[in-house]
Amino acid sequence: MNSISWLHLTDLHVGMRDQDWLLPNFRENLFEDLRRLHDLAGPWDFVIFSGDVAQTGAREEFDKATEVVDGLWAHLRVLGSTPFLIVTPGNHDLLRPPIIDPTLRAMVHWHEDSQVREEFWSTVSSPYRQLINSAFGNFSHWYKQLALPKPPNLLPGALPGDSSCVIEKTGLRVGLVSLNTSFLQLTHEPFEKRLDLDVRQLVSACGGDHVKWMSGLDVALLQTHHPRQWLHPSVQARFDSEIYPPGRFFVHFCGHLHEAAALNFSIGGSALRRLRQGPSLFGLEHWGDKQKRIHGYSAGRLNVTSTEITETIWPRLAQPGYAGHLRLAADTGYDLNDNGAVVWSYSKASEDGDKDTSRSAPNRDAPTHLGEERGRTVLMLEELSESGARAALDRVPRMQFQLEPHHRRIRRVEQATCEQHLQAQRCVWILSDWGLATDSFVASVVASLSARAGIRELDAFAIQCDEASNIEAFRGQAHRQLGLPLQQFLSLAASLPNGVLVLENVPTDLLEDRMPDSGATFDDVIRSILDYCPEMRIILTTRSTPPGRLPYS
Repeated sequence: MNSISWLHLTDLHVGMRDQDWLLPNFRENLFEDLRRLHDLAGPWDFVIFSGDVAQTGAREEFDKATEVVDGLWAHLRVLGSTPFLIVTPGNHDLLRPPIIDPTLRAMVHWHEDSQVREEFWSTVSSPYRQLINSAFGNFSHWYKQLALPKPPNLLPGALPGDSSCVIEKTGLRVGLVSLNTSFLQLTHEPFEKRLDLDVRQLVSACGGDHVKWMSGLDVALLQTHHPRQWLHPSVQARFDSEIYPPGRFFVHFCGHLHEAAALNFSIGGSALRRLRQGPSLFGLEHWGDKQKRIHGYSAGRLNVTSTEITETIWPRLAQPGYAGHLRLAADTGYDLNDNGAVVWSYSKASEDGDKDTSRSAPNRDAPTHLGEERGRTVLMLEELSESGARAALDRVPRMQFQLEPHHRRIRRVEQATCEQHLQAQRCVWILSDWGLATDSFVASVVASLSARAGIRELDAFAIQCDEASNIEAFRGQAHRQLGLPLQQFLSLAASLPNGVLVLENVPTDLLEDRMPDSGATFDDVIRSILDYCPEMRIILTTRSTPPGRLPYS
């Protein structure tokens, strides 16, 4: 049996506010956790770093990052590992050009202007390519001069950070492709579903023929900063058909969202696609005088035989101790075995495109198929069908209604108006201070929608929002109440034909909040849900008037 091991890091954000005085304690915590984990998961052959090394892309931030990673590699050498470092840039690793730059103004219309796109890809000396090279100049200089081990056969691609390499160990040839998904994020506006990733990046990074390049590999891996859902819808389709068709890459590593996720899914019986999304190594988000810290990473290993590939990941997450301190430990949001790991085994035949026969290795209380999945963060999606989605959502609590016959006779006009809005726009605000009567009103509306659909009851889910003063807190509330991250809940709920999501008691502070990174608002969150879940209806209740909140279209 041959094996290869790695660390997956992402989102360090050197230069972030308050990081200087928090970093020493975190570094000590990280080094101690790596020491404990090395005996189980090491030695590590390479480190995948999925972007956002810096915070604003400034030269001094990368200088500081050099000190951080030099110290990390010195510690890894003491442990017995001398891994290669492979980095792709994130949206914080570029210097944003002045908004008055005419080239930038043209690139803002990227998806609408085919001439800009064509000149960008066809002409290396075009002003658009020069703008991107300049924006990522500090990142490119940093990685080039970094005196750490890098794969000797590293091939650069079309854009800064695009590359490929082959790592050979004990008879294994593992290819890793890194592609820049951040090159359009040149302003501070929200960019979800606005990014691009072109197959020409893949072709160029692999020396002109990606299919030939991969033909001699045992396993191919893909790294980007952003997950697939941040790409423009048309780009998502090309990603599925041209960049990551089933069976091309063994797994796709990414970061950006600061939360861990592990998804395995097959559509129509195809070979599995796999996503391993890393938590932020140093996430620190502010609202008012409060802050939220997110620290995590993962280690991984592939064991390869003539008939089977076994994947093991050791997910790590900072958690508060009873004494009030943070410590890195196994992320219990995953179904872990006694070694704090998640293990999957896959038939090599399935990796060649035959029907998948993957299974979870025997973890503690581990699920053996989708219907028994209990993990909050790991979802084995064998097929995104309605039945599969229902099975995965089986343990997510549904909204409980106490509907009496007389409830349907109260506020009939308002109920009819509410139903019309839901039918036409799929989203409605309910403004009231009725207390429990609001629940009865919502129950009546949902019951009426069920009757119209000709089914016994809709799949109705609820998130209580009254303690969510900002978007990050809302995501945390959703995670705790649903039992899995909002992103993964929506990935499953998108397959339901008649779903309802009730967001209860939405506070004014949440409506006025903006994400510090992207500038996204709560309205943007709602629009994203409606876009991502085309059959989902959303009911929002509040006690104060939400001005200008409709329509969400």
